[in-house]
Amino acid sequence: MVEAPAGLPLGLPALARQLGFPAGIALIIAAVSLTGFIVTELGRRRAKDAVLLDLSMFRYPTFTWGNLTALMVAVGEFALGFVIPLYLVSSVGLSTVATGLVLAAMAIGAFFSGASARHLAAKIGAPGVVLVGLGLEVFGTLQLAAEERVGQPLWLVVVALVIYGTGLGLASAKLTSLVLGDIPVEQSGQASATQSTVRQIGSALGAAMAGATLSAALAWKSADFVGREAELAKAVRESAGGVIVGLRDQGAPAEVVAPLAKIFAEATKVSLYAAVVCLAIGLLGALMVRRSADPEINNEIKDSADSADSTDDADKKASK
Repeated sequence: MVEAPAGLPLGLPALARQLGFPAGIALIIAAVSLTGFIVTELGRRRAKDAVLLDLSMFRYPTFTWGNLTALMVAVGEFALGFVIPLYLVSSVGLSTVATGLVLAAMAIGAFFSGASARHLAAKIGAPGVVLVGLGLEVFGTLQLAAEERVGQPLWLVVVALVIYGTGLGLASAKLTSLVLGDIPVEQSGQASATQSTVRQIGSALGAAMAGATLSAALAWKSADFVGREAELAKAVRESAGGVIVGLRDQGAPAEVVAPLAKIFAEATKVSLYAAVVCLAIGLLGALMVRRSADPEINNEIKDSADSADSTDDADKKASK
């Protein structure tokens, strides 16, 4: 129930563009809709009416910072998952099956690290596990960005994916329980739905961001192309690299394919650096989650929330 109303403002820009509205107006509509949703939910809570999203949950620092972390991690993860397969197929020239096998390295790292997360948490705590995981994700993505060029040994990409997958397994294994740990039991269902919605929003934003940065970087890297080469570069940008695969399958000469594969690899590097920025923000959020996980801080928050609820009840009874 939380997902549709909370995500509606993010879908409005796309709908507005399809209807012919300028992008600026679409963003204004989204901002007004989101503000209206928040104001409505705050008003309904003060009136003790049922709410779709209880904003009082954001009084808990672990929940607030944890959701920010989950959002940015999802953005970074789906950005990486969007561009790496395109790079492997278009620039490296792998088949779809071979690309899947390379990406399996990420799953292998996640499998083993996820299984060991419980034991690591017993030594350094859940916040520490999340920090280690996100640190590995940032490092692995940086390695991928450094290695995205034509002619780079494929095993280096595999190693970077294993490192990234290891971090992904550690962070994912403990982030959810850490975010929901301080939420009262009666609000746990809504809190879980909220985090799920945040992750879905992050995944959509990640793919959109990766596509936008990839397209912009391709335009930038091919700015000096002229004639037939410029036309092919434009086709590469519009097809997300599909034209390179087609030219290679048709037996086009290397002097035609190589420059296109090169600019696609360079554009992929730009998208990966954008993903690194998002993951780094998530890492900072995880640091705040670890700091906020202090039991004394959360007890103060709970006491404050209980006091506020008691005051609201007293005011409502007095008004009657």
